[in-house]
Amino acid sequence: MNAASELPLFPLSTVLFPGGPLRLRIFEPRYLDMVRRCLRESRAFYTHVTASYEDAGWVGNRWAEVLPLTSAEKQQLLELADPLARLEQVAVWSTRQPPTTHV
Repeated sequence: MNAASELPLFPLSTVLFPGGPLRLRIFEPRYLDMVRRCLRESRAFYTHVTASYEDAGWVGNRWAEVLPLTSAEKQQLLELADPLARLEQVAVWSTRQPPTTHV
């Protein structure tokens, strides 16, 4: 694999939507080395999010990131190929009431 087709990745158990941010706390030496190498080689590493409010897919993805959804629900949304269907499902879930706790 050549350098142009390599993408440094962290093994995480999270659902990451395209074009979204992922805040990391990097402390393991091997990952610190990877970040240093990317910076030294001027390779892109975890850039800012560019707003695209006219894009239903982008808006649905950002909603899915901030709503209190389970990982399974986020994965369901990510698997929807139709961005309008994703946006519609996010809108439905955004109106749910949080579960009540019994004291």
